[in-house]
Amino acid sequence: MNKTHAMAFILIVFFAMPFSSVSAQATSTRSGMQQNALSSIPYTDVQKRKNNERETLLKRQREVEEQRAQKMAEEQKKVFEQKETVQEQRITLKEQNEVRSERADLRRAEEEKKEIPIAHTETVMPSQPVELPSVVAPALKAGAEETHADRTLLNNRVKADEFSEQQHIRVIIRYKDKVTEEKKEDVVAGGGEVKEDLPLHNAVAVAVTPEKLQTIAADSDIASVDIDREISLLALESEENWGVNHIFAGLAHTQNMVGSGVKVGVFDTGIDYTHPELSGTYAGGYDFVNNDADPMDDNGHGTHVAGIIASAKNGTGVIGVAPGIQLYALKVLDANGRGYASSLIAALEWASERGIHITNHSYGTVLDPGITVEEAFRTTEEGGMLHIAASGNSGSCISQNDSVNYPARYGSVMAVGAVDRDNTRACFSSLGESVEIVAPGVLVTSTTKGGGFSIVNGTSVSAPFVAGVAALVYGKGISDSAGNGKLNNDVRVRLTSTAQDLGVSGKDTAYGYGLVNVEAALGLDEKTVTPALFVSIASEKTAYILHKDSTIRVIVHVTDEHIMPMKDISQSSFVFTPSATSLYQLVNGDYIASFPMEQFLAGTQSVSVAVTDDRGIVSMAVTNFQIKESEQQDISVRVSSLAYTPFMQTNGATSLNISLSVEDALKQPATDTIVVVGFGLDAGRTWRGVNATDKKGKVQFELGKVIPGCYTLTVRTMLKEGYAWDHETPDNHYCFVAPKEEVVSDRPLTGEEKKLQALKEATQRREVQLKAIFSEAQTFSFSNVPLLVQALGVLRNQGVEKIGTDLTRRISPDLSRSLDDRVIAFIAYGTETTRSLGAGERAGVVNSFKEAFGRFPSSIEDWQEVIKIGNGRWPEERNVDREVDAMRRFERVYLRMPDRLNPSDDAAVMIIAYGLRIGERNVASEKRANDIFFAIFGHRPSTGSDWDMVRAIAYSGASR
Repeated sequence: MNKTHAMAFILIVFFAMPFSSVSAQATSTRSGMQQNALSSIPYTDVQKRKNNERETLLKRQREVEEQRAQKMAEEQKKVFEQKETVQEQRITLKEQNEVRSERADLRRAEEEKKEIPIAHTETVMPSQPVELPSVVAPALKAGAEETHADRTLLNNRVKADEFSEQQHIRVIIRYKDKVTEEKKEDVVAGGGEVKEDLPLHNAVAVAVTPEKLQTIAADSDIASVDIDREISLLALESEENWGVNHIFAGLAHTQNMVGSGVKVGVFDTGIDYTHPELSGTYAGGYDFVNNDADPMDDNGHGTHVAGIIASAKNGTGVIGVAPGIQLYALKVLDANGRGYASSLIAALEWASERGIHITNHSYGTVLDPGITVEEAFRTTEEGGMLHIAASGNSGSCISQNDSVNYPARYGSVMAVGAVDRDNTRACFSSLGESVEIVAPGVLVTSTTKGGGFSIVNGTSVSAPFVAGVAALVYGKGISDSAGNGKLNNDVRVRLTSTAQDLGVSGKDTAYGYGLVNVEAALGLDEKTVTPALFVSIASEKTAYILHKDSTIRVIVHVTDEHIMPMKDISQSSFVFTPSATSLYQLVNGDYIASFPMEQFLAGTQSVSVAVTDDRGIVSMAVTNFQIKESEQQDISVRVSSLAYTPFMQTNGATSLNISLSVEDALKQPATDTIVVVGFGLDAGRTWRGVNATDKKGKVQFELGKVIPGCYTLTVRTMLKEGYAWDHETPDNHYCFVAPKEEVVSDRPLTGEEKKLQALKEATQRREVQLKAIFSEAQTFSFSNVPLLVQALGVLRNQGVEKIGTDLTRRISPDLSRSLDDRVIAFIAYGTETTRSLGAGERAGVVNSFKEAFGRFPSSIEDWQEVIKIGNGRWPEERNVDREVDAMRRFERVYLRMPDRLNPSDDAAVMIIAYGLRIGERNVASEKRANDIFFAIFGHRPSTGSDWDMVRAIAYSGASR
């Protein structure tokens, strides 16, 4: 169904039936009034004829309207008989239950061959076909058919052919009451397998075929059924650690603000809790993939994320944003970076029970994980948990489409985008209204499994920066504005309100409120705090000759936390070991210290320095160098590490890579060193290899085809001018056992083996389908002038559009592409609603903006306000999604849910949802509302959201 047809159908469903009854009533009323009036005057032939004509006309009108109502009812009935082809929008649980009950009645009626009453269809109007925006779900491909029952049973199903009726899928079944053992037994009896218990949300995850799911779902105690969506790591690119300094976290560390006592949960592939940088902060966790208490990272991603948040402040490696937190690992993704939404719900329940303050989510899915997942995030957020998630790596340098992934799209989650060193949005960073804040996301160094470090790009590494800053704010302490002991909303507001504004002024789809800023979030005044000192030291030469060189000189480099050289530091601040005989400063800010040769013996020696700042904080560094007895003496080199790595080749054979690290006596990489090795099999076979070390002192050897047995490597020699090998080889041994070949039998497959084979094939097909769906979602867009004009239902006019374009360029040259189109469409044709405004009305809307703000519109935010004012009439078509979102926004401001039966609350919700003005403007009410807003929030309204709330206060009765 194309967009035009979809819109026409919406109008039929929502307006045709109610309009006919109202029209008939109005007609009847008018007829009665006319007859009463006519009875009071003498009748003439002319008057009788006129009256007869009127009655005939009214009768004809009634007949036409009755025929129209009957036709509309027949069309609605036909829709149910033919099976609908588009996805229904999310509606409240109550409405879903009503729809499911009505559809069950319809199915029973069909089975009994009863006639379906026309009036019966009115109760299921919320489920009539609607056109979905591309950000909710990709459009159905031509020819794909989807049943009405399918859409009801599986709320978040995208396509009818997403899986076959015989294929096993995972679903989340949510009950109206607690899940009892009896209910789980009913699931098993119906052909399902319980995969996960989700007690806090009255739900279970079940593996079942869609065919058998129909039987299980017949239970009237079931509230909803969602596909248990697969979640996965966001696409990353592996490309110097700058992020912590970039957000000014160093100043917090120097004042011992490290997030002490704050519990942070990393929802990821687990954490390597044995890593030296993380072992001190690791507090526990759980593996929801393998269902055990050992959340060891078998991928590396989770460890990288954890290091950004909490890597130790120990003078080595990298330092995390909040190195004093209690770190929890919630493993919801497997070694391949994949998992299920049900594991995510179970992990949220686990975190809630243990009082986790902050959760980090560096994964995502383009498809809606379903109602139960959204509820899990919402309820835990209401319970006091702060959720922070990567916005996604689905962005583009060209497209401005909304591409934010789940769960970052949820209102209960902070969506984090990525910027580079220049504070420019990374092209891969997803855009959208959900983006709330940005953080470093390019070339970020952090910990990885096995004790090492790696460099990664992506919003996955941006989110943990924000999680770390949130932990610092928690740790320092923040006032509880609601007085309920839950600080997550206070922290969230602090982070966004203190962010460094980037891009266009105010919140935007690329940067949200801006770059997270530790100093501002913690209220630190940089001018009143002496910057921390960081020191490095290096000897002038790597080797000195005893009895020839008389002085050892070292260069000391001191910077502040912003990597700026620190000059004119007093000599008393330096302490050298051994003692230096002199110290002076160079022009560039470096310091030279000298030591007499008599203080040292032949061999590897060192000099250390400690520099103390004004607060007594000490920064230390050490340098090593070689003292040789003669010029002919060589510096020793050795193999510092040796590792075996097997690889599976495309032909099925196994090859073996052997990597050696070579360093000199100063523990520096020995580059360009020739290494000769022998490689032997215990059975007697040997190989010989020769290669040179690279710039990192590493050398690699590869055995093309490994045969079963145990291998040992022996270093035969190492050659480099001026260096001498120490003739040592680290202990090493590698045993290879050939994998058992799968025996292909001629016997026919058993029923169970056929099912397994079919499942494997179906899984492969599903992965291909999901990739195609994801590709569609990235390219589908509604943000252009032709589609906006089509939505207005008017004919395009190039001349009018050129005027709109020129005017937009002249007054607002900085508009983004998507809003630019909206403004052009507004100026040329009217608002973005189904009715267009005339030129005079549009001028009035702009003047209304000037009255409210004291200026003509120019920025993006200004034109957003203009469009809201232009839509300032009660909506012809209600939108449940917008009103539910408005109720949540109401709750965040007033700290209670609105009572829709209360006229003031209801009016406020409608204003927030649709940007309405009620009746004539009341300047006095708006001024009082402005003062009330200031009293509540402590600042005057400035953003579009602020002015939404001012209007809500002004016209809901709160200011009267």
